[in-house]
Parts: sequence; C-alpha cells; structure tokens
Amino acid sequence: MNYREEPDAHKENLTAVLKDIVERGITEVAFGGDIGSKESNSDFFNTLRFNGIKTRIILGNHDSFSEVPKYFISDFASDAQVMLNVQEDNFF
Repeated sequence: MNYREEPDAHKENLTAVLKDIVERGITEVAFGGDIGSKESNSDFFNTLRFNGIKTRIILGNHDSFSEVPKYFISDFASDAQVMLNVQEDNFF
C-alpha cells in the first residue's frame, strides 16, 4: 500500500465511494479504520464533512489516536483525549 509514501494515493477512490453513498441517499456510515498516514487525516475528514456524511469510526491499527481527534468532529467526542460511543436502538 503506497499511502504511507503518497498520502493522496487513494483520494480519488474515496471521493468516488462517497459520491455513490450520497447519490443513494445514505447519510451515515461506519468506517472501520486504517485512514492511512498521519498526513491523510485532514483530507479524509474534510472530504467526509464536505459530503455531509455523518460518520462513526473505529480506529484501525494504522491510525494514530493522537492525530484523529484533531480532525474528527463527532457528537460522541467529549474531549480530545476521550472518544466514546454508546448508541441504543430498537433493533437489539
């Protein structure tokens, strides 16, 4: 995977996927982690916000906890050091 050397390597793919998500009327996604290099965080989260997609995120083993809170704005983030998520719904 060349995203470590080229932070923008997958930007076009992300944009294409998000465009499809928006066209289908999907407003919320769960992202399973591995954003990429530390330099990728800003563009990744700005791209999600630009498309108006509400995001739930699970950090992957290639993600940096110290970097993600700088860019990820969530209704579940109580402060820069603690990111929490508790959600109840009628499906369980």
